Amino acid sequence: MVNVQPVMTQKELARRLGVSQSLVSRALNGSAGAVGAAPETIERIRQAASAAGYRPSPVAAALRGGSSRFFGVVVKAFEDPFFGHLVGEMQALARSHHYALLLSDGEAESLTTLSRYLPDGLMLVGSDFCPAGLDSFLQTGKPVVQIGWGQKRPGVCQVVMDQAAGLRKILDYLVELGHRNIGWIGTVDEPSRRRETFLSNLFRERGVETTPSLFQHLALPPFEAGREGMNQFLCQAPQSIPTAVIAAEDMIAHGALRALHEAGKRVPEDISVAGIDDIPSAQLATPPLTTLRQPVRAMISEAFKILVDNQLKDTKDVSIVPELIIRESCGKIGSDKGK
Repeated sequence: MVNVQPVMTQKELARRLGVSQSLVSRALNGSAGAVGAAPETIERIRQAASAAGYRPSPVAAALRGGSSRFFGVVVKAFEDPFFGHLVGEMQALARSHHYALLLSDGEAESLTTLSRYLPDGLMLVGSDFCPAGLDSFLQTGKPVVQIGWGQKRPGVCQVVMDQAAGLRKILDYLVELGHRNIGWIGTVDEPSRRRETFLSNLFRERGVETTPSLFQHLALPPFEAGREGMNQFLCQAPQSIPTAVIAAEDMIAHGALRALHEAGKRVPEDISVAGIDDIPSAQLATPPLTTLRQPVRAMISEAFKILVDNQLKDTKDVSIVPELIIRESCGKIGSDKGK
């Protein structure tokens, strides 16, 4: 049987030392001298607290108007591999700031439960979602930061990847390689549609001709959407098949690569493929995937700065330009080596 020791409280310390709980509290927060407590008494209380392993309760501190040293984190979809990577980076940064994270999903009552721990601020991870209870949390005046795009809400600062700038990098790279017949595969959800709109605008800016047949958006999960979208491209007349395809996210690109492999097509010799996000599996694909790397660390760093400084009213939304990671899935037209 494990012998679990009870948590030491200020009340228990006061009982052991034969002093008032208020004196213990003042001795531990540094204000006992102001009410005339003897230095030796203050030192005795502090030594007893240290010997007993006393740790102040962050929730109790928050109730007194102090910091709980907690940040709440509400994640849109834990099953998404990109979010798993992001939360890992977030945990490392929180530790360096001496904060703890309280994780939750966006289901009803989840944020209400999280709020009982009185977090110093809230971070929403993901685009186009609003957790139940957000309006109530905003009324506390605590800062709220969303890492992701979505409807703008008063009191919520957004930290996002500059998707237009990132897609411009992909498009310029493919055009430099000689591609003009460039396709798109996405899903019907809002983040994918938003990226498609950015790309369509860039096509017009660059004078790249497009037709509706070059845009595939399917009501399927990402991998299946990529597979089915690429199969639909391959069913078109040879002159209509794109020489390069941009996927709305890396999992869609994985599905597209699978379809090309099953059809006996070479990548990038026959068709080049690029993705967005740079999830861990992107570099393990066959061939390794050219993709936009979400500026995860920079976005998290900006979000933590906003939460720690608690100056949300003076903070504008932050947009960070991603890096284009060039790997082997894109190549020049007409080159058997794909380079």
